[in-house]
Amino acid sequence: MTSIALPLRFGGERPFPLPWVNGFPSKTPFRLVIRNRDEFSDFWKGLVAQVPPGQWTPSLPEIDFSKEMIIVAAMGERPSSGYSIIIDGACEVDGHVDVFVSSQEGGISCGMQMGVVTAPADAVRIPQTDLPIVFRETQVPCDYWQKQLQGRKQELKTWND
Repeated sequence: MTSIALPLRFGGERPFPLPWVNGFPSKTPFRLVIRNRDEFSDFWKGLVAQVPPGQWTPSLPEIDFSKEMIIVAAMGERPSSGYSIIIDGACEVDGHVDVFVSSQEGGISCGMQMGVVTAPADAVRIPQTDLPIVFRETQVPCDYWQKQLQGRKQELKTWND
């Protein structure tokens, strides 16, 4: 199965976040910059904290914090599955790093949704820097991701033909 890649602003691609791995248990929204192993370990403990005892939990990924850091964007709890958030780019500008975050707020017009509490989140690795991080937020319409995925599926189909 070919995975769908999400085009990042200012070049590159990344896999489209899968629904079962793009959440973080938090009542409130937050943005986080993780620059070292201790901060990452604390974040990871929070991520896996709600996994029931005896269930498989992924081990802490290896990250070389001398070269990379982690950026996290989380929406906090939402009342249904009709919400999403994606970090879709980062670039250095005027002595800081702009991180672009796109989010979708659910609603009746977004089609079929499950009535479950969700906590959408996304995380990406970027090159390590001491520059300040500035989050640039964009709200996108609910059909935006569907159109993005449809376009990428068509590209992959054409490429594979």
